[in-house]
Amino acid sequence: MKGWISSLFIFKKKKLSFDFAAKSRYGKEGKSNSNLTHLKIRVKRNASGLGNVYVGFGEGEWNGLILDGLPLDISETDIGILEGGEISYSLEEGSFLYFTNADLYWKDTPNPRIKRILSNKKFTDQEITFTAEHHKTSILPILRILRKEEVVSLYAKGKMMQIEFKETQVPESLESEISEYLLSYFSGLYPRLDER
Repeated sequence: MKGWISSLFIFKKKKLSFDFAAKSRYGKEGKSNSNLTHLKIRVKRNASGLGNVYVGFGEGEWNGLILDGLPLDISETDIGILEGGEISYSLEEGSFLYFTNADLYWKDTPNPRIKRILSNKKFTDQEITFTAEHHKTSILPILRILRKEEVVSLYAKGKMMQIEFKETQVPESLESEISEYLLSYFSGLYPRLDER
């Protein structure tokens, strides 16, 4: 399978953005709370690296950042983690939601046993290699890929990942399964592969 595999929502924006529902919810809260000055956004990760986005209303001092028309209290690190995604507000859930908006594109390489995957999100800052037998990662979606019987190694640098397979013919179902693991990696807001 060659081509784009995307998460549910595709947006080509580079910065974190807010949909109409999120902006409306902020405006509605501002009308009922005169002390409201900003949205407070934090990314928190558990011990295994799985991340969650917390969005709330803030009062008082804030760092002065305005993004997509909204005043925000958010760290530069968290902006980098959330880059390219979108925050929405769900009336049904009564909460803000974050959508990652990750895209993957599979390409053949000159070596028929190696497939290249390009993404609109970074896997790493520095290059890193994992082998199926010897790997030092605890990131569950990446472990699932490395534990596949057909996988020999994984190499990543920036927004590119290469996977070496034992055979030259990679079943389409395996490419789809690996794509789902990678989309889970991005939507789970795990750290970059060279950070752990």
